This record gives sequence, C-alpha cells and structure tokens, in this order.
Amino acid sequence: MSSKKKNRNPKGFIQKHGLLSGLFSVIFTALITIYLSATSNNQGSFHQINNNSSAGIINTGQGDINITYKGLSQKQYNLLLTVLENITSNEQSSHRLLDHLLEQIDVKNIEINDLIIRVEEFKQKINELMINDSVSSEVKELIKHGKLDEAEELVDSLQTEVIQDQEKILAGKFFEISLIKQLNFKYKEALLNIEKAVVLQPINLGYLRQASYLNLVMGNYDEAIIHADLALSASLNKYDENHIAVATAYNNLGLLYGSTMHLKKALHYIELSLKIALQSVDEESREIATKQSNLGSILLKMGKVDEAIYHHKLTLKIFLKLYGKDDYRVATARNNLGLDWYYKGEFDKALTYIELALNSDLKTFGADHVAIRHNNLGLIWFGKGEYNKAIIYFELAKNSFLKNFGSDYFGLTDVYHSIGSVWYAKEDITKAIEYFELALNNILYNQGEKHPVIIKIYTDLGNSWFKKSDSNKAIDYFDLALKSQSSIFGEEASQTAFFRKDVARVFLRNGEHDKAVSLYEFSLVKARYELGENNIAVATIYRELGKLYLVVQKKYSKSIEYLEKSLRVYIGAFGENSVQVANINADLALAFSQQGEFDKAIIHYEKSLNYLKEKLGEADPNTKIVAHNFTKLKLYLANKESQN
Repeated sequence: MSSKKKNRNPKGFIQKHGLLSGLFSVIFTALITIYLSATSNNQGSFHQINNNSSAGIINTGQGDINITYKGLSQKQYNLLLTVLENITSNEQSSHRLLDHLLEQIDVKNIEINDLIIRVEEFKQKINELMINDSVSSEVKELIKHGKLDEAEELVDSLQTEVIQDQEKILAGKFFEISLIKQLNFKYKEALLNIEKAVVLQPINLGYLRQASYLNLVMGNYDEAIIHADLALSASLNKYDENHIAVATAYNNLGLLYGSTMHLKKALHYIELSLKIALQSVDEESREIATKQSNLGSILLKMGKVDEAIYHHKLTLKIFLKLYGKDDYRVATARNNLGLDWYYKGEFDKALTYIELALNSDLKTFGADHVAIRHNNLGLIWFGKGEYNKAIIYFELAKNSFLKNFGSDYFGLTDVYHSIGSVWYAKEDITKAIEYFELALNNILYNQGEKHPVIIKIYTDLGNSWFKKSDSNKAIDYFDLALKSQSSIFGEEASQTAFFRKDVARVFLRNGEHDKAVSLYEFSLVKARYELGENNIAVATIYRELGKLYLVVQKKYSKSIEYLEKSLRVYIGAFGENSVQVANINADLALAFSQQGEFDKAIIHYEKSLNYLKEKLGEADPNTKIVAHNFTKLKLYLANKESQN
C-alpha cells in the first residue's frame, strides 16, 4: 500500500489541537497536590545551604564515632529518626522513610542542625498528605509503612488510568458527534470527528470501522483501506482468527477493494470472510446472508452474473426465512437480484424483482423514502429503451432526495447522471450536458475529485461535447477523466481497462484509429489480468477490437482471432441462441468472407440469419443488413463460378 499511515500519537494530537489541555491541568493539579506540589516551586521553605562551606559532621572529641549512614554517627541517625516518630506504623517504617530522604541529600556537606530541619520539613509534608482527603487510603497506607517508591508507582499508575479513562470518554464523545453529523449527512464533519476518536483510541474496532466507512463515502479510498486494514489487525489481535469479528474485518476490506475495482483482492477477502463465518455461525444466519450478498455484488462487478444470481438467491432465501417477505432486508435482496437480471439483459425479470422491492419498501418507509428503488426502475426502463418511462422514475427519485435531504445530498449525483444519460440517448445533448454538469457539481461538492463516479461523468461530458462537434471541450474532459482514473485506481485496476475502452471508442469515432487500437489493446491486457479470459466484459473488448481490425484496419486474421474468442465466451454465457451470438456470427461471416474463406463465412451467415429472422423478424434493420451481406456473398460466388 503506497499511502502512509497517519500519526496516531495521542500526545501529538493533544499538542496540535489543544483538546485536552484543561483535562491535563485538572489531573496533574490533583496528583501533584497529593504528593509533589509542595516541593516543586516552594524553594523558600528550605534552609539555604552554602555549598562552599567546609563545615560538616565532625568529631567533637568526646568518644568514638560510630559511622552508620553516609558519615552519620549512630547518635545522629537516631536523633533524626526521632523526628519521624508517630507518622509511621513502626520503627522499621521510620527507618525506610529516613533512608529514603537521606538518599536525596549530600549528607557530608550539611550540618546536623540543617539536616534536622530537612527531616522536619519532610515530616510536615507527610503529615499534610496524611490528612488530605484527596489522597487515597492505599497511598496513605504505603507511606505509613515507609514505602515511598511503591507509593510513587501507585500514583503514576493512577495518573495513567485517569488519562486513559478521560481519553476513552473524550473519544466516545467524538464518536457520538460523528454519528449525529452522519445522520444529518454532514459527512465532512462526521469524518473529522471520527478521526479524532481514532487518534485517542487507535485500536477501537468500532471507531476504525466508522472511519473506514466515512473515508469511503468521501472518496478517500487509500485512507478507507488503511483504517479497514487496522481494523483487521485489531480484530486478529483481540480474537481468534476464526472469530466472526475477523470475518467482518475481511468482509469490509474486500468491499473496499471492490469499490476501487481491485476485484481479485476483493474476491479473495470476501470469500475468506464467508469461509470463516460459515465456521463460526449458522449457515442460515443474518451474518451469512450478508456475506453471501456481498460476494454476489463482487461477482457481478466481475461480470460473473450467473454466480452473482446464485449468491443473491441464497441471501434472499435466508432473509425470507428469518424476517418474512415484508422486511426491508428482503426488499434489498430482491433489489440486488433485480440488478443481476438487469445486467444479464433480462429486463422483465429485473422489473419483477425491483417492483416487489418497491412495493415492500412503500409499506415499510412510505412514498417519500423509496428513491433508490425508483432510480433502479428507471435503469430498467432505460435498458428496455423506454426512455420516457425511465425519466419518470428518475424524476421521482430526484424529487424524493430533494424533498428529504436538500440539493446538496450526495445521492443526487447518480440520479442526475442517469437523467443525463437518458437525454443523451434521446439525442437531446444540451439537456444531457445540463444534467451531467449537475452530477459533476454535486460529486465535487460532496466527495471531491477522488470518487470513481467522477470518471464516468467526465467521460460522458466528453462524449456529449464531441457530439456537439466541440472537440476541444471533449478532449479537455477526456484528459480530466484519464487523470482521475489514474489517480483513483492506478494502472492495475480493471476499472482502468474499461475506461480506456470507452476513450478508445471516442478516438475511433474521431478517425484516430491507431490511438483507438492502442487503448483497446491496453484495456484488453488489464481486463484479462483482473477478470480472466472467460469473462463477458473481456469478451466485449475482444469483439469491439475484432470489429476494429475488420472494418478499419482490414487485418482479417487478427479480427477472426478476437471474434472467435468473443464468440466462445458469449455462447458459454447465453447459449447458441441469443442476439449477441447472432451478431458475432455475422461479424465472423464478414471477416471470413473478406479473407476468402467462403465456406466458413456461409456457415456463420446461416447461423446468424436463422436466429435473427426467427427472433427479430425479416423487417428488423439488423436482420436486413446481415441478409444483404449474405446475398452479396452468394451472388459473388455464383458469378465467380459462372466465370469458371
């Protein structure tokens, strides 16, 4: 991971923000008053010592001197000991206190009278401490036994505990503020406060997960992954590796990699999460259903629609059993299945599932809170080519968001973009640009340049200006899109591949064929690496590149190679009888015809034309084109044979 982790030193945080200055003043004032305050600043209470004095403890000439402690006689030591009477529990404790004091004093360079004064002052401080109600009984008991070192260790530990407790309380307040700001859709402020909580409590799983989520919302993908990775480490330190909390951490990390289109990593973590969860909880539990759903979503992004449907069906089955048909989680599961069928091109099935989800949510939340379902219905009608119906549903979603959350709500980005896409399809490019710009302004306001949706918006604005014959504006937007995709995803993500494919189409329309081929080939390499050879998305690139080699560059062998690879994947996904397969057969027929392999061309023409006539009818424009090309080939062959 290229991003550096933030400095999470609480002390540095305090110094930077000044948040705990009052707290530390209170803590240290209390503790120093207990034990240290009298000695820290009040030097005037001590007898001044002349360090140049030659006076010391001397022999008076009356008998032998019994040296007992650093030059003190037994008599002198006992004299000092009597000063400490009545403040300790026994004589041994008094010895401990006196020895502790004498360790701090240069006994050889101080007269006995001055030494007595020092001991008296020491005793006075102990007495003050013993009558102070703020001092704990544990500390007093240690002092009575002359155990000052142990007393110091105790107050130091108490100080640490107090600071930790206060940090915990303060972090909780920041977390609370973050949640409230989030509920009011103030995500920038929510993120600021949760980051403060993480600094104070850097291994709190709840705080790390929240920080990861909010960074994701704000488009800060590197930071989101860093916090999710920290949450995983904290989970592994706290729990067994097969604990459900560890599974959740893997799951969250997988979803983040899915958001950045690092789909292999995403799939690895989501599958690992599901594997652990299946060992920890019942296979028909809420946790398993959620992870099945997430796995389905990643597979859908990878173009593995049938596998996505399988996992989303499992999710729906579990939620129906747990909560019944009217629960909002069941509605969400139906919505996800609807999107699966939408991407598979089976719009009627998609419509059935999402309408069920809508009807359920209408009962649960009311008409003002089903904007997402309306938006998805708009997508389906758009896919069916019913543009007016699509706009009706997109407008319902837009009005609901505006009513409930205001014009700055980040969810409006997708709706504005969808409406712009419909107007683009209806060839009203001016209106399309109007809505694409609304989407752009909304995403920039809420999430800045780092959100991946901005790439698609820049691309669509480029396409729109290209359609209006303003190549300069179009290129400006494409440049912005290229910079954004590189900044957000890097060169390794599959998202980069599909974006380059989109730009290649523009260069192709603009007559810049070499640039188009280069971008398509780049896109193909990246998509194959990330998704594998047998993916529909990869097959689509094969087909488009194959057609480019066929129609523009006249490289028929290369065209046939790519079209055959595309055909194999499409047959595996949709079977022999589908519009997609019929169209690829028509392309292959033309390529074989141009290369002079007429028998193969006839086989592919017949396969294509038989299906198109049956499903679309002879009057369909696509059927007419294929029939016309086949007729031309047959006439050419008949004429050639007659000449022979």
